Amino acid sequence: MQQSASQYLTPDYFLGYGIPDFQLAVGIGLDYEASQRNGFQVYPNPIKDKLQVQFFGDVENAEVSVFDILGKHVFTEAISRYNSTVDFSNISNGVCIVRIKSDNKKANTFKLIKE
Repeated sequence: MQQSASQYLTPDYFLGYGIPDFQLAVGIGLDYEASQRNGFQVYPNPIKDKLQVQFFGDVENAEVSVFDILGKHVFTEAISRYNSTVDFSNISNGVCIVRIKSDNKKANTFKLIKE
């Protein structure tokens, strides 16, 4: 609920975190639940240079594949629970699709905006 509030990033003493947005809170909760089942969460979005991948469950190693909005493969990189940063500094600005597939076949696909 706190992350859905209108002043989440800049709370104050008057309104605290602000007025919660129930629809956004449900979406955040469902995204979190899906990431727990499937093994990954990525941040930040929009991204500037470095993408952080958070691992959940028993996943130790994964492969990150990046595609442009037209589906053209841009690059693939191996990551692990202990080295989970992907360099996006050479990727052009715009929308891209990131597919993360683990060694035990768990997979997630994310749409990211590169600034």
